[in-house]
Amino acid sequence: MINAFLDMMASVRGASENTLLSYAHDLTEVDQFVSRPLEQATVEDLQSYLADCVKRDLSARTQARRVSALRRYFRFLVMDGIREDNPAKAIDLPRIGRSLPKDLSEDEITKLLKGCDQTPLGLRMRAMMELLYASGLRVSELLGLKTTSLVQEKSALHISGKGNKDRIVPLHPIAQEALDAYLKIRSFFMKNKTDLLFPSKRGASPTLSRDAFFKALKQHAVNCGVDPMRVSPHAFRHSFASHLLRGGADLRSVQALLGHEDLATTEIYTHIIDDELKKEVFTKHPLAKKGSV
Repeated sequence: MINAFLDMMASVRGASENTLLSYAHDLTEVDQFVSRPLEQATVEDLQSYLADCVKRDLSARTQARRVSALRRYFRFLVMDGIREDNPAKAIDLPRIGRSLPKDLSEDEITKLLKGCDQTPLGLRMRAMMELLYASGLRVSELLGLKTTSLVQEKSALHISGKGNKDRIVPLHPIAQEALDAYLKIRSFFMKNKTDLLFPSKRGASPTLSRDAFFKALKQHAVNCGVDPMRVSPHAFRHSFASHLLRGGADLRSVQALLGHEDLATTEIYTHIIDDELKKEVFTKHPLAKKGSV
């Protein structure tokens, strides 16, 4: 039944490959733990599994993800009439501490962007970082870009995001310049004919892997004198959002640019707005001039 669930998530919900892999991993682990087929699992079975997760010192975030996967799986079984109840609804989600996004400073971003040389690898790295920072892309969206994703005379990107939700993101002229420089040598990376914007000439697949890009980005950070522990594709996405908000952009606009379906997801950045509002009050309110604020 796990395969049937995954097929439904792919065809009906439009779940991404990474999401499907995550569901498959989590549900298979629970299925192997319980003493009966997973579709017949009881509340007690699931509670025993979570107790085992605690013994193995799995993080609250991982436990919450497993419970979420189980809830969705059993909801699917109920809707298909395979069982009458959802035992995972009786399981409380572990409390997860709210973590604030880690964004790079403008100085760090500048070092990383200016630290690229004029070799094919350097031009590709510069173009990829510029797109991450200028457009707030997820790494999966970046690596999935095609030459046809460039629209409006390369002034914007057509992004197919999570759940096949499409959006158009404007492309800054500086990012366009970096992209143009890369496109001139793009054929260097083409082992076979492909419409992928950032292909890989290694391996059987033309797709540049997340792992390969992640490692290259970390090494580039080291070369530029930036702490590699702070640098990741997601850090660029957070920096895009954080720097926009600090510059005065409103939360709704950032939500649209990031491709968040729910504003609540974007609201993790409200600490930035709060800090800026405090600064405005403490420096521009009439009482500030009197030293009372």
